[in-house]
Amino acid sequence: MTIIPPEIVQQVLYVAFAVYNFLGFLLFIMGIVYQADVGSIGTAGTYCILTGLMFLVVGSVAIYATHASNWKLLFIVEMFNVALFMVSDAESPPRLDIRLLWHPLPLRPQQWLTPVCCHSSATT
Repeated sequence: MTIIPPEIVQQVLYVAFAVYNFLGFLLFIMGIVYQADVGSIGTAGTYCILTGLMFLVVGSVAIYATHASNWKLLFIVEMFNVALFMVSDAESPPRLDIRLLWHPLPLRPQQWLTPVCCHSSATT
């Protein structure tokens, strides 16, 4: 007896991996459009194309594993996704915002206690 019926789990996985494939396709197309717009082969466009292709391959293998109910293959696909996330040095937007907002200001020690509004070239 299971809490969630396997049919529901399979349908949710189909939708999730279809969205995964769609995002990979969009990334692939955006890379091609960028390359065509720039007129040369740049790293940004190439990374978009390669990442989109990787999304498409991984998503397609995941859909096959879901369809065949091959949970071992799906586990391998998910471990590959986790490895990609760890290698990509991805950073969440809130963490990035906090890091940028609290970036230390390049002030000299004698300016630390002086209000910012009072700095001028005549006082230094």
